[in-house]
Amino acid sequence: MIENGQKKLLGNSVNMTIPDVPTELLHEFSEKVMKPFYKGGVSEAIRDLMQKAVNEQKQNETFNRFPWKKDEERFNEVADLVGLKRRYENYAIFTLGDKLTNSHIDVVFRSPREYPDAILYNSDSEETLDVEFEEFSSDFKGHDPTKCDLISVGFMIGTKNIQTKSVL
Repeated sequence: MIENGQKKLLGNSVNMTIPDVPTELLHEFSEKVMKPFYKGGVSEAIRDLMQKAVNEQKQNETFNRFPWKKDEERFNEVADLVGLKRRYENYAIFTLGDKLTNSHIDVVFRSPREYPDAILYNSDSEETLDVEFEEFSSDFKGHDPTKCDLISVGFMIGTKNIQTKSVL
């Protein structure tokens, strides 16, 4: 509550009414978000999602404060390095990591010579998935799909012969 431009403390919490939320959206939110991840119900879910949104905005503000610059030499270096990414699976790893930011899922990497590349660990349910990272989906050929639960790829090409449980 704000009175005469001053914030008036309301204690540790407030009650809210949020108008114009479609019933279908609320039902889907309940089934896909609240029930599996927020045993404390809608208040816990909204509180957590609000905190995640605030943290994400703070992170964006931090990046905006960096001294970004236009540098032709650095631009050329980036262009050269992008050509090397085929040697590595960094793009697929980064893409999945970005999607998992602020989630309850951790990526635990195995040594570089082990297959699959990593384990996804769900700290809420204490469940795991074996994940293989590939730059191109066609690079998965030659791997045993029965040992991999998920393939995280940067680019999808030539996937019709790949049989896996799920593809991200």
